Amino acid sequence: MAKKRPTAPREIAGRPGAAAPTGRRPTDAAGKSGAAGRAGRPGARGAHGINGPPGPAAPPDQALPSTHVQWLEVVETQIEDIYQVLDVQGRRSAQIQQQVDELRGKVHLLMEKVRI
Repeated sequence: MAKKRPTAPREIAGRPGAAAPTGRRPTDAAGKSGAAGRAGRPGARGAHGINGPPGPAAPPDQALPSTHVQWLEVVETQIEDIYQVLDVQGRRSAQIQQQVDELRGKVHLLMEKVRI
């Protein structure tokens, strides 16, 4: 640690000076606002107003534009293709399951022959 340098002796503090004069408040100044009180009860419900004028009539049903019909036909064709592919996959899955069952039976017979 560094050494402290010697300081000069402090003089004894003198008496405090006289206080400054207080400021004047205006005579019409209001004090601070107090805390807010509790909320009161809700009031009664008001009367109903009058009904407004009726809105515009809805447009009559219209046929879809030809472009929408074409898109719907394309989507329908794609759905039919998906069903066809799923049907083929389901049949193939059934064939594979049948082949696996046959193979399992043959392996079971082979295991029995080996145990004897």
